[in-house]
Amino acid sequence: MNNKEIEIFLEFFFLYKWTKLKEDFFNLKIAKKFLSDRDIKKNSFLKKILVKLNEEDNNKHLENINFYNSKKNLDLVCSIIFLRNVIIEKNNKEILPLNFKDFENIKIEYAHLRVELLNKIKKNLSNQKKEGKNSSLNKDEYFQKIADQLEDKYHSIKNELGYEFLRYKDIKLIKTLDKSSNYIIINSGQEIKRPENNININ
Repeated sequence: MNNKEIEIFLEFFFLYKWTKLKEDFFNLKIAKKFLSDRDIKKNSFLKKILVKLNEEDNNKHLENINFYNSKKNLDLVCSIIFLRNVIIEKNNKEILPLNFKDFENIKIEYAHLRVELLNKIKKNLSNQKKEGKNSSLNKDEYFQKIADQLEDKYHSIKNELGYEFLRYKDIKLIKTLDKSSNYIIINSGQEIKRPENNININ
């Protein structure tokens, strides 16, 4: 997958599924217009995604952003999952698509991002009462529960669309679920191991 228009479309679709904002749906439809008929015809994966987009037309879109559907939270969750995957793959001695030279810093950054997410949740809930069914949880457990729910939301979107979109600093990664070798890394200054990446999604 090395078509810039496809990359942008897939990123916008994942963003819209997270925010459900009318504005993001409008931007997604614009991104769709830049897909060429040739790309659509030769790309079975893209055809499946477009069918899913057609199903969104009749859905209700949100007008305003809230804590749970904010793009900033998506970026943070994406970064956490990205770094966790790097750590897991490294620990399993699997070949990484990116050559991170200082692995210890990756683990530290992962821990910092998790704390940042929990602090954002704490700030958001500071003036709200815990739901009755969660009253048995202490504050830290409750904040972690919300963080888990945000990650669950990410994985739900990933499974629905059939691909994952991850972001960490200047790195973006799009990978299909049916073939783990089908991924692309975008805007990376990192050394990228080849030929794993930039495989056409067909």
